[in-house]
Amino acid sequence: MTDPEDIERYNKQKKEKKQKKIATHLITKGLVDQNWSIPQIAAERGLTESTITGHIAKLYDLFPTFDWSPYRPVPNVLSRVQAAYQAVLAENKPDDVRPDGSVSSKALYAAMNQEVGYTEIKLALLFVNK
Repeated sequence: MTDPEDIERYNKQKKEKKQKKIATHLITKGLVDQNWSIPQIAAERGLTESTITGHIAKLYDLFPTFDWSPYRPVPNVLSRVQAAYQAVLAENKPDDVRPDGSVSSKALYAAMNQEVGYTEIKLALLFVNK
């Protein structure tokens, strides 16, 4: 491209594309608002369920008054994650407990004998007492 008009048009199109970009977790929020499940959102967006769960965790912090109960794991999973969380905290191993006091998902996964998946752990952490 050497024509100044072509260069200007190209640069204008590039700027317009940048301005139209919406944060990916906010796109997920639009589908959450429509009561879509995590697998539905993942399939629609071409993302993994783990990524969508990460979006929900971020959105949970951004929209604390929103009704997140449709994403709440079953009581058995919640109680297991709660118990594992307390056990890992009590052990207080540096690799398992972060400086901010949060517990790594890997430590919880191990504490529950790998019987509860990471996606369920991430969701349960939104609802357990910390």
